[in-house]
Amino acid sequence: MENKTKSKFTFEAIILAAALVLTLPLRTLQHLKSIEEYTGFYKELNVGIFIYIAILAVASVYLLASAFMSRKNISLETKAKKLPGCGVLSGVTAIAVLWSAIKDFSLKDVDITVYFVSSTAAGKMTDIILSMGLIFGILSAVFFGVLAISFITGKAPDKLKILSLSPVMWTIMRIIYKITITVSYLRVSDLALTMISTSFFILFFMAFAQVNSGVNGEGCEWRIVGFGLAGALVALNCFIPRAVLVLTGKQELMSVLTYADVSDLAISLFAIATVLTRIVPKISNVIEEPANTEEENKSQVE
Repeated sequence: MENKTKSKFTFEAIILAAALVLTLPLRTLQHLKSIEEYTGFYKELNVGIFIYIAILAVASVYLLASAFMSRKNISLETKAKKLPGCGVLSGVTAIAVLWSAIKDFSLKDVDITVYFVSSTAAGKMTDIILSMGLIFGILSAVFFGVLAISFITGKAPDKLKILSLSPVMWTIMRIIYKITITVSYLRVSDLALTMISTSFFILFFMAFAQVNSGVNGEGCEWRIVGFGLAGALVALNCFIPRAVLVLTGKQELMSVLTYADVSDLAISLFAIATVLTRIVPKISNVIEEPANTEEENKSQVE
């Protein structure tokens, strides 16, 4: 049973990789040719855009459906265990989250009232949202730092239950900030893609916190798998094309208030690593066959 479950999620990782191979070139090309530099909206609809959206949607639905179908057979391994690779990755995620929280907070100094639905209350609302985002971002960085130490030393951290809610609150603050910006969902803007990935990560971190804290965590593991992998797919479609624009000196093609967010990359890798290394079969579902007795062996020989 154990090998079957592991190979199943390895296959999910292959599906994720295949979807990325197909979508990333399309998305990068869209940034260069089809997406407006300022708004992030599609200039005009074409077949390539529909193909891109279809691949992204089908792969996401498959990852979610496959995880849901496995909900009764999997659990998140919460025992203290040395996982140096996960430790290093958690440490990198801590740094990336802190950097992104500070980067978002720096938007306080940008005149963004023209992008808001209600410009009259934009200033105060932005200050509150971004300040709360910075606070929860710092706490999230501490959370991932504690996880990193735990994975490296193999010792279970104390009093991590409340701290595990920090990434949930940080991602919620981020999406609230994005919601306040005017978006045309009918034209599927660059901002809308960011909001989808953030929504997936909210659900991923919520399930992760429930399981780790032991508060209504039974049966939540499928959400760690499904929303973790689907979130990684969408988030990497946000980060990698933008990173390509930055590395090629064409960052002016990115829409306003967006940037190559390293936390998208770090959290995506963290989610994938969690699924591949810490999602295991439920103990109750692993049934070992009893060894044959001597009399049974003799009868089989006869």
